Amino acid sequence: MLVMFVAVTLASVLQELVPPVSPFSVKAPWLLAVCVYYAVRREWMWSVAGAVWCGVMQDGLGGIPYGVSLFVFCLIVCVCVFFVRKQMPDNTVTCMIVSVAGGVIVETSQYVMLLVSGEYVALPSIYLLGRVMVFVALCLPVAGVVAGVVRLMDVVSGNAGFENENETFGWNAC
Repeated sequence: MLVMFVAVTLASVLQELVPPVSPFSVKAPWLLAVCVYYAVRREWMWSVAGAVWCGVMQDGLGGIPYGVSLFVFCLIVCVCVFFVRKQMPDNTVTCMIVSVAGGVIVETSQYVMLLVSGEYVALPSIYLLGRVMVFVALCLPVAGVVAGVVRLMDVVSGNAGFENENETFGWNAC
């Protein structure tokens, strides 16, 4: 729980303080990356806790209608637990792929909810496409960095062992 607290706190600070990318005013998805890490690489109980915590923080920091990120993050966890974990390996690349797919869903659902609530006017399609493309380009490196750092914190704290691919030497190779 301490590793999750540190990860969510650092992600919240980074999401709030790192300036947005200028042409489309897109912020890096740090909290999404933490949610995806727990959804892909940890047990389902930690996945749900991470999704709820990250969703509440994202909704609170983002200025969007409450519950949108929370719902989408929980949806990402359900998809990961029931489908992604059975089809893809438990590694950083999977976190990056899920982050991109989840990021598109998050951006789209937030835009739709802002339209429905009356806080946004409809924007041109080319602007929306550009915004999603920049968001996808940000998701890949952010998810990779977050997955690597949080996995390292999990290994150092004893929550997870070294990765043991091809029966090589590691903590789990007994």
